[in-house]
Amino acid sequence: MESWRESWSGEGRGAKRAALLIFVIALAMRLVAIFYLRNWNTVPGYEALEVSKNILEGHGFSIGFLGPRQVTAYQYPLYTFFFLAHYVFFGRNFLPLELTQALIGAISCLFTFALGRRLFDHATGFLAGLICAFYPIYVYWTGRAQALTLEIFLLLAMVLLLGRALDRDRARDWLLAGALVGLGALSKT
Repeated sequence: MESWRESWSGEGRGAKRAALLIFVIALAMRLVAIFYLRNWNTVPGYEALEVSKNILEGHGFSIGFLGPRQVTAYQYPLYTFFFLAHYVFFGRNFLPLELTQALIGAISCLFTFALGRRLFDHATGFLAGLICAFYPIYVYWTGRAQALTLEIFLLLAMVLLLGRALDRDRARDWLLAGALVGLGALSKT
């Protein structure tokens, strides 16, 4: 089993080239899906859109599709604010949101590669990273305004940081891992 540092280093196994290949394939798959679906003018996650509009209009974290508008905890806050930031800058053009999610999804494939290397070996990590890069459902949801891509990213980052904290036993690593656990709780992870 490799340490956290070895799972990212290229020591003797070409990990950097493998990581680059996984990242390029994962990003390309997600970009193809986004431009094939071409749904950046509509938002399938209308709940995030409605809550974002209500926040901007001064109605707070509220939603009204189940009846009169009222403050709600129906939507998890982290993705809603992630969505809101994109909405403030780009309006109803959801292409930048989908491109950001494509980048996050490709990085998640790198995290999968590193986790597979850490827990098993280089070949297992490489295969896991490729499976993540090509997995149709994960590729598809990158192009939709839903929290899944962010949730997977946070979960993988959290597991990797917890592994690093266990290896190094430094307060900073435990603090970062704890912060990711908190962010994960705000996104349902």
